[in-house]
Amino acid sequence: LEYVLNRGFTSMYIWSCPPSQGEDYILYCHPQRQKTPKPDKLREWYLTMLRKACEQRIVHSVTNLYDQLFHRRPNDPPEKLISTKLPYFEGDYFPGAFEDFLKMIEDEENGDAGGANAAAPAGSKKAAGGSKKGKGGGKKKQENDKEVIRRKDAKLIEKLSEVITKKNCDANGRAMSMELKHEFIIVNLFPTCSCCGTYVEGTSYVCPPCGTKEEYRLCGACNAIIATSSGDSRKLPEGVVLSEMVQEDVGKHGDTKDPDPPGEPSEFFDTRQNFLSLCQGNHYQFDTLRRAKHSSMMVLYHMHNPQAPGFAATCNVCGIEMQADARAYRCDECSDYDVCEACRRSPNFKHEHPLRPTGAAVGSATQEDRERVERMQQLHRTMQLLVHASACSDRHCPSTNCMKVKALFQHGLTCPTKVAGGCMLCRRMWNLLQIHAKGCRTPNCPVPRCRDLKEYRRRAAQVQEDRRRQAWMQMHRQQGMQPQGMQQPQQQGMQHTAAYGGAPPPPPPPPPPSRRG
Repeated sequence: LEYVLNRGFTSMYIWSCPPSQGEDYILYCHPQRQKTPKPDKLREWYLTMLRKACEQRIVHSVTNLYDQLFHRRPNDPPEKLISTKLPYFEGDYFPGAFEDFLKMIEDEENGDAGGANAAAPAGSKKAAGGSKKGKGGGKKKQENDKEVIRRKDAKLIEKLSEVITKKNCDANGRAMSMELKHEFIIVNLFPTCSCCGTYVEGTSYVCPPCGTKEEYRLCGACNAIIATSSGDSRKLPEGVVLSEMVQEDVGKHGDTKDPDPPGEPSEFFDTRQNFLSLCQGNHYQFDTLRRAKHSSMMVLYHMHNPQAPGFAATCNVCGIEMQADARAYRCDECSDYDVCEACRRSPNFKHEHPLRPTGAAVGSATQEDRERVERMQQLHRTMQLLVHASACSDRHCPSTNCMKVKALFQHGLTCPTKVAGGCMLCRRMWNLLQIHAKGCRTPNCPVPRCRDLKEYRRRAAQVQEDRRRQAWMQMHRQQGMQPQGMQQPQQQGMQHTAAYGGAPPPPPPPPPPSRRG
């Protein structure tokens, strides 16, 4: 948190979402004694850590998303409640929730429009869209695009507010679980203006808290507007006097630009799932201290050596895992085909293409590294050629490789065998398209099927995150359906935690040992 503060960031967002039982979120293979926390336990762990950060003056205040963004104050500007101000991170709760809510809103609007058309008589001018002033014009004007977006945005905020403030109640109407809004934690590293809600920078004006009154802070712009009384609707609350407010300098926001030079990107650190797949495929476990040290060292190795292979090669004949310096053979014609030394010397081994020796067969690991770099450079040139051939419309292009790639594209369109039938040319082209789509960041890429492949990857990731979000909602519902007798000790523990500043309740003393005599 202190590093984030020094980097110039003003706030941090936390979604308190424990993983499902037996599921790994980031690190692979946790210790056996480590239990999966319940939502309230994980939330209290976060709050305990943040309360300690507040005591050390690293964090200014801690609140939840609803109280800071959804809850309107009298002086809030009209544009405060818009969906673009909500945190939008990949794998978070809100991207999936927004998609579901927008689909519900569109279905409701389409249903209302269909009902209005069905209510009009079949041969009436209203149903046909006509009027006395023109064919299809009518007195009602079409809504502006901005008004449509504003209306959908208001409905989206309303539905999201209903979901995160809803409580699970029993048959008597008593609340059985806490609102979901407490699971979305907002950490303010800088103070916020109590009038406009923006983060204060430089000079601010503070009315210190006294009694039940909370701290009231104004930024320089709001203080100037209220002091000049220029007819603005911003007013001070009762008990706050502008002349009695104390001037305080909160400092400047730093530059969030990373001072370190950008390194070569690695696909294993792009998303959470890629990193977890790297750890699972290489057995980078964190269940013991010794394994955690080794796994951390290997993670740093892959971070600083993005060109190194992420996974060890396996023999396509016997299936054993081959070390990087082991004697092996590779086929340059087939896709990902490696054979170990023992299978290569077997009298029954046959392969249709020549095999190239790798590893210890070529002399040393240094030459293996050079070959790896050459393969990466060749792959990079191939990706550049793929993009060039997709956008090139010159029938007499001087590049001979461009004509070869175009012929490969034409073969993929007319080939009756395809990849499912075992066509090697189609399989090679499909592998190149997948590799390109994995690292492509161009919105309107001219490469064939690039948009479809990126959409497929996005949907696959969205399905995983939707499953995780549904499991989180189901966990809250199950926690709310617990009998009243099972929830009472938990509520007592939460009250004790609030009273003792985050410390868990002391365990009861053990009973004295009994003697048999």
